[in-house]
Amino acid sequence: ATLGRAMTVEPGNPVVLANAGILELARNEPARAITRLDAALAIAPDLHVARFTLARAHGRLGHRADAAREATELLRRLPRDAPQRAEVQRLLDAVR
Repeated sequence: ATLGRAMTVEPGNPVVLANAGILELARNEPARAITRLDAALAIAPDLHVARFTLARAHGRLGHRADAAREATELLRRLPRDAPQRAEVQRLLDAVR
């Protein structure tokens, strides 16, 4: 409910959009998640959690090439010493 209100108050806030996408994926609605996450990334392309969740959503739908593209892009954007790199690499390996 709170997230829904936030989307009404701040419809263009990329963090709100990303959180809505994360929630949609948790609700097993990957197509809806993709819509929200794409919108968040159009505004804030370095929102890493949104890109990781987008890759997962594509993977859940069987869109392996899209999942790999997003995971690869995330690896490109993450600092070389980021602890998240291992998890992103596992996702990339799983969808290739």
